[in-house]
Amino acid sequence: MKPYKMTITILSPVHIGSGADIDPLEYVVKDGVFYRLNLPAFLSQMDASRRAEFNQKANDPNPLVLRDFICRHIAPERYCCFKADGGAFEPDYRSSLQNPQRRLEVNLFTRTPGNWQAYLPGSSIKGAIRTAVISELANSTNHKSRIQQELEAVEQRAVRRSTPQDAEKKWNREKSAKSTDKELKKEQEKFGKYKLEPLALSQPQYDPRTDPFRCLKISDALLPEAPTFIDKAEIFKLNEGEGHDPAGIQMFYEQCFSMLDGETICAAGTLHIDDKLPLQYVSDKRQSRKIHAVSMKLEPSFVAGACRAFYLPKMQAEHNKFYRSNPEVEQYSQQLLDVKYEDNEFPLRLGRFSHVECTTVDTFRRPHNPKGWGSTRTLSAGRMPMGWVKVSLEPLG
Repeated sequence: MKPYKMTITILSPVHIGSGADIDPLEYVVKDGVFYRLNLPAFLSQMDASRRAEFNQKANDPNPLVLRDFICRHIAPERYCCFKADGGAFEPDYRSSLQNPQRRLEVNLFTRTPGNWQAYLPGSSIKGAIRTAVISELANSTNHKSRIQQELEAVEQRAVRRSTPQDAEKKWNREKSAKSTDKELKKEQEKFGKYKLEPLALSQPQYDPRTDPFRCLKISDALLPEAPTFIDKAEIFKLNEGEGHDPAGIQMFYEQCFSMLDGETICAAGTLHIDDKLPLQYVSDKRQSRKIHAVSMKLEPSFVAGACRAFYLPKMQAEHNKFYRSNPEVEQYSQQLLDVKYEDNEFPLRLGRFSHVECTTVDTFRRPHNPKGWGSTRTLSAGRMPMGWVKVSLEPLG
């Protein structure tokens, strides 16, 4: 294994969700600070009279009663799991705290169990790298035409299978169109996993045992203390500006501070590349022969180059399409474009709101969205593109 020190600089606000959405019974905001509460600890320290009052409030059908009790009686510094910057969020919190129609849910960042340290999951980093590498390989002269031909054949077969003979009748056209779209989506997803990726990775067939990404081991990247803030993520519509929240309701997200906020936030982790596994052979019992343990070798220089080739054009295209007409957003987007990369450095886009162009393979992109795709962006506080980071690799040992 070749070890590398992996430093990830946060270029724009990042949100990688933990899957936990919490409401004001589980947090408070005071003096610009968001406190994630440790309610079990708070309850365990109550005396009998205070506990009886809590139980009475908890049984009240009006959720504002318990919200108010917790906000008035808890000492947040004593009973918090972690803190985040809540300055931008506090006005919404204060104005809505007494409104039972406002749920004020906050979607939390990924954190380690026990000590609540924020981190970038290694699986998210590896997934972003994988998309770029597969896109680079799939669009190479060795693979592109074959993949294109096979995908078109799969799509044609799916259309034929899903189109009934009497589809020309008016009453059956809508049903036929829905059936065709459903069949196409299913076959395209299967093709991506079982055909496109194996062809790009020089595998005879889909086989996770010979996947070259077995050679790539990426740790979680720990963020420093107090790296996050709470704020909205807002839809930015092409030629229209800000729109409604992407979740359909006003939702707040724990996000990581970034270069665009004037902060230098770096996450630290390790990346290991197994340079011996590609040289090994294993037995293929079904064909009674030996095959390579993995289908190809991954070099750090190739990985870095593939990520630059994949993500930098996406950053430029997004700038040209969405932000040139909006001076406030354009200035932030231009700062991202101005970042320079050495040979051992490359951009990635991580987390929620990375958008379909950065999570699917070029040329063979087939997103299925009834409302269409590529006409909106999601911006932190309606101003900053989200998810961009810069990865630097330095050999260890």
